[in-house]
Amino acid sequence: MRKKIKNLIDFYKNLYPEKMNSSSLISFDGEVLTLLDKIEQLENRIVKLEDENISLTNELYRLENSFESKFESLFPTNLDLSKFSLGDS
Repeated sequence: MRKKIKNLIDFYKNLYPEKMNSSSLISFDGEVLTLLDKIEQLENRIVKLEDENISLTNELYRLENSFESKFESLFPTNLDLSKFSLGDS
């Protein structure tokens, strides 16, 4: 991914040399970074968020299973339907 982005930056650098280069400095929250540094930070953040999403999803499934188990113990769904008829007899 980083290589593709670097290639794209290089392409624009060659197309518009007066406007952009890969070592252009940008400022985020008072911190001076190159564009590629910021891209790397954002890629790392994406990986972290994806990992957190997986963990959150797993925890939600665990809670759902726990809730279903407790609910079924409080309100059993095993019904004996042999005592009921449709009136066909």
